Amino acid sequence: IATDMPSLVLGTVGKGKVLWSASTFERNPQTAHRDVFANLVRMLYADEPLLSSTAPEFVQFTLFSDEEKNCLYLSAVNVQEMTSILPVGHFSVSLRTDKTVKEVHLLPDETTVSFISGEGHLSFDVNTLDILRMYRITFYSQK
Repeated sequence: IATDMPSLVLGTVGKGKVLWSASTFERNPQTAHRDVFANLVRMLYADEPLLSSTAPEFVQFTLFSDEEKNCLYLSAVNVQEMTSILPVGHFSVSLRTDKTVKEVHLLPDETTVSFISGEGHLSFDVNTLDILRMYRITFYSQK
């Protein structure tokens, strides 16, 4: 709808897109508002998301890259807003990557994690998540 007072503005900056909203969709506790916000963010993707998961919405992921060690560090955090945080059961994680995965380890004890890799994706399962799990995803050297 054309207006002099837009509530959403979509623009281009360099190679990226920017979405400005007069509303704070991400802070609204109603599911419909969170869904609108999630769909707006998805609209900005040129490709599929870098990371996807079947984890509940209160599991947050952070991804760090260590180019020197040719690996990624992925953390999954259970951020339930409860006095007593309940463990999260089984869920899967999928990561888009053009590199060949060598191994996945659960840190800090270096437990080997089974994974499936191919066609530009890495997938593995998380059996339980109490509060925090961190994984190191190591790639074969690209020559």
